[in-house]
Amino acid sequence: MATVESFRELLKPLILYSKLLGVETWTAPGKLMPASYHMMLQMIIYLVSLAYTVIKYRYEPMHIMKVLVTFGTALQAMDMKELTETIERDILKRYQNGTDEEVAVLNRTGRYLWIIFRIMRMICNGTAAGFAFYPIFVYFTTNAVMPFFLHELPFLDYGTTTGYVVNMLLQMNLIVNGVMGVITTDFVFLMFAMYAMVLADIFILHLDELEAMLNDPLNDDSKRGGIREKWLQCVYDHQQATW
Repeated sequence: MATVESFRELLKPLILYSKLLGVETWTAPGKLMPASYHMMLQMIIYLVSLAYTVIKYRYEPMHIMKVLVTFGTALQAMDMKELTETIERDILKRYQNGTDEEVAVLNRTGRYLWIIFRIMRMICNGTAAGFAFYPIFVYFTTNAVMPFFLHELPFLDYGTTTGYVVNMLLQMNLIVNGVMGVITTDFVFLMFAMYAMVLADIFILHLDELEAMLNDPLNDDSKRGGIREKWLQCVYDHQQATW
């Protein structure tokens, strides 16, 4: 995956997730789409149920801690479009037609990212499935009825049949959207970190080339321009690798 086109192929599942979540970072940034209203409503319900549960169990700190365990994940966000555009502009477009060594670094990183993405998607989906089946396991082992999460909706006690069904449907929706959101944001962050390491690797390559040019016994004044150009390239690489 050493080209912009192959990089965009990797982004396609993430773009699909963002559309399903209603936060079309890549395709419609800053716009409210139909799925956006669903996400806004879901977040409002989540925050209301969270506040209601915290107030209800305000004298039980351990229970409150269990309730708030999902709060940080629910608010996780970043400017993913800007990060991916930076990767395309400053790395892929610059080096996709570079030397064999530069292209090899891009290819290696691309292969790792595809593998990591597949593993991450499998782990997240498997974890969500196990989490979803946990109430069933508890019911058959202890005969106790429990929801996925401990936050409760006001006026819909999950001790009743109607309240339990409504709570479970809303919480299942949270699980599905949460998995897509975690995969998208965490993978983009990981991708950005790995391409930062690509810049460092390319910087090292160029330093090795500069060292070879300086140590060339056949070097003469006619090659001073090439050495200066390579030096300036190394300076630029250093700036990019440390931003």
